Amino acid sequence: GGQYDSERITNAIKALDPSRLVDNASGSTDRGVGDVHHIQSYPDPKSTDPEPKRAAVLGEFGGLGFIVPDHAWTPKGWGYDVLQDSNGLLLRYENLYKQLLPLIQKPGLSAAVYTQTTDVETENNGPMTYDRKVIKMRPKSVSLAHQGYFPPERKNKADIFITDANIELYCWRDGAKIYYTLDGSEPTQKSLVYSQPIHLTKTTEIKTRAFWANGVASRVNTFSIRKVVPVKSVKVEKTRPGLN
Repeated sequence: GGQYDSERITNAIKALDPSRLVDNASGSTDRGVGDVHHIQSYPDPKSTDPEPKRAAVLGEFGGLGFIVPDHAWTPKGWGYDVLQDSNGLLLRYENLYKQLLPLIQKPGLSAAVYTQTTDVETENNGPMTYDRKVIKMRPKSVSLAHQGYFPPERKNKADIFITDANIELYCWRDGAKIYYTLDGSEPTQKSLVYSQPIHLTKTTEIKTRAFWANGVASRVNTFSIRKVVPVKSVKVEKTRPGLN
């Protein structure tokens, strides 16, 4: 939005009620006054350095788009990133928080606001649809992401192998104990414990889940790893210089 005489107006508002925090520019041109340095960043988060008398605030980030048919204001909406399904949306959402949470420690981010709670007309970038009838991601998974409890991930992202493969798992948050299954069942604390790379010699679906000592459990992550046969080489009868 527009700005007018930001320094004078900010100081005047602060003088009316010194107990309230005043934001001099909501993501627009910062004038160095008020109680916060407020920036916006889409879709991935970032932070400015906090100041002795002003906090660093990320007032808007995210804006991930996902259109739910028959629940949108218009079938042709937009988002800063457009995802095709609920699972893809959750994975991208978790990735945003893996970037955001470290900013609290360095440089020292004080607050962040995800854009936005619901879809708004042509902006299909809310966790909830325009009509408030569909929540696009499981609330429990969203809550875990906000606290940094993410499911186990693979170090090697390859989904195929030829002879055999060693699948290495890790957790974003320290202190996790990783459990996994190879038979399609949901992992529990009675399942196999991950302690070394999982050796595969055939197509396998790995389901894995992290548990922490405080009783928190991550959502289940599933990896489908396929054994494939290499394509046979083509016999070349004649060659000639150059590219073909």
